[in-house]
Amino acid sequence: MLKKWALGIMVIGLAAGWFTIGSSEEKGGEKEERKNVGSKKCQNCHDEQYMDWQKSKMAKSFDLLKAGVRAETKANKHYVKDGVKIKIDPQKDYTKEDFCLQCHTTGYDEKGGFIPVKKLSKIADKALLKKAEERNKSMEGNGCENCHGAGSEYTEIMQKIKDAKKAEPDAEKKLVAAGLILPGRTDVVSNKSKLVCLNCHNEKSPMYKEFVPGERLGGADKSFHKHYKLKYIEHVYPVVIEPKAEAKGKK
Repeated sequence: MLKKWALGIMVIGLAAGWFTIGSSEEKGGEKEERKNVGSKKCQNCHDEQYMDWQKSKMAKSFDLLKAGVRAETKANKHYVKDGVKIKIDPQKDYTKEDFCLQCHTTGYDEKGGFIPVKKLSKIADKALLKKAEERNKSMEGNGCENCHGAGSEYTEIMQKIKDAKKAEPDAEKKLVAAGLILPGRTDVVSNKSKLVCLNCHNEKSPMYKEFVPGERLGGADKSFHKHYKLKYIEHVYPVVIEPKAEAKGKK
């Protein structure tokens, strides 16, 4: 009887141990998955850039989906969905169109990012729905992470550099390894398109012909936010901005 009891305890212990290991591995997997943290997080170290970005069209791009907003810009414009060319109605509200939200919100359908309308509609719990809606509100428009990558890992490194008031010579490499994208500089190591801008500014976009990467990324007066020389961090990647013809491809 005693042996059976001991054997039972051992089996339960092994099962509990297996469950604990499985759970920790699962949590570990979640921790490794990079998460969007929101542009406010970036303001901790980049206040001037953040304030300048807030005035930009990128920050306000969600508003462009609203009926009547910048109607003259949307007039006679088309977008391509599933291979079909669709004319934009300047007086139509597109803020619930997931196809459009992909490029007018931050971290669309990514961890910590904007939750697609279809997924949002399936949340039954009112408290959870409220939190989800609040998160979506904070992720409206093109925030820092759409261009620079989900920040859960590299923002921690940057915070440590700021607190220590110094950085190692290979700090930029470590930041890139942690998911930081420097548009026009590290596109070759990005897991996105060759030029990160082209994930949205491509042939499907109504603003494709007007977008010139070299002009938008080349100088502080034409970029998405003013550029300032960063403290402590040495740049090791060469600047590579694609010319207009290469970026646009064949028309």
